[in-house]
Amino acid sequence: MANYTVPEAATYLGSTVWIELAFDDPDDGPFHTWRCIRVVGVVLALPGVYEHPHFLGFDVFEPGEFPNEAFWSDIVSITPVKPTRHNPTRSKRANDSSRSKRAHEAAALQAKPEKRGLWHRMAGIVRRIAVGR
Repeated sequence: MANYTVPEAATYLGSTVWIELAFDDPDDGPFHTWRCIRVVGVVLALPGVYEHPHFLGFDVFEPGEFPNEAFWSDIVSITPVKPTRHNPTRSKRANDSSRSKRAHEAAALQAKPEKRGLWHRMAGIVRRIAVGR
């Protein structure tokens, strides 16, 4: 049985976590299962009123309308999912080609200053005047 303090339990609020649960099934015996949930609430035990503290969370892989309960007495382990900076919509190949395109455009602008826009030409003239050339 996992025993969390209020500050420990509060650190999981809003986080996505992997929870390993162990149950005792009267027919099949004990078994373990893993769930990936987004923790949206914590229900604390209140002596004499409610004795079963648990997390409330939405299953990441099977979302539902209402949150599921993960009772602390069933939790074997809990592991926060670390956020990544991976963006699956942009592939490395697309990223590389856009970099080479930008590098090519920058080289073209440096090689042919006359192809620059009016603003760039005016800025160049003002710079030359400012330095006295």
